Amino acid sequence: MGTLQVEATYSGGEAEIIMGWFVLHVGPRTEKKVAFVCTRHSIAHYLPLRESVKIHQRRKVIVQKPLFPGYLFVELRPETRVHVLRTNHILQIIAPEHENQLLYELEQIRFALSVDARLQSDAHLASGTRVRIKAGVFSGLEGYVDQLAKKTCVRLNVELVGQSVIVEVDRDFLEVTT
Repeated sequence: MGTLQVEATYSGGEAEIIMGWFVLHVGPRTEKKVAFVCTRHSIAHYLPLRESVKIHQRRKVIVQKPLFPGYLFVELRPETRVHVLRTNHILQIIAPEHENQLLYELEQIRFALSVDARLQSDAHLASGTRVRIKAGVFSGLEGYVDQLAKKTCVRLNVELVGQSVIVEVDRDFLEVTT
């Protein structure tokens, strides 16, 4: 999947319909079902998945789980939104206040998952110092510092859904940003 793009407004008929990227709050354990519908109807979407190890009858199996349970990121257009709504799995459609910010945060999550697919999400904490990682495999990512068990971690936030991904980083690789 390529870079997430911001879409302009759509003028149709009497009223202007704003279309673009939205966060879909979906029912429990239905993220992949809605993503499948989006794929089938060529609707741009992003479902960040993480790897998790399950043990079934003494065998280790790697499964893909949603990084943010209950959320799917979708580009809605007037001609395709009906396909998503027909799934009956949508609890709420959340419009981002700043679409560019949402897309920037999702790109950071996508890159972090490409480096380490075992990352886990965590509840977003607003406190902390904003930093940019200046070296290492996560170089260029921005987030907030947090201390967990004597380790320096950076939270990559998705503000709209109140979730974060935590990456462990050497303190020497961080620089403070504003």
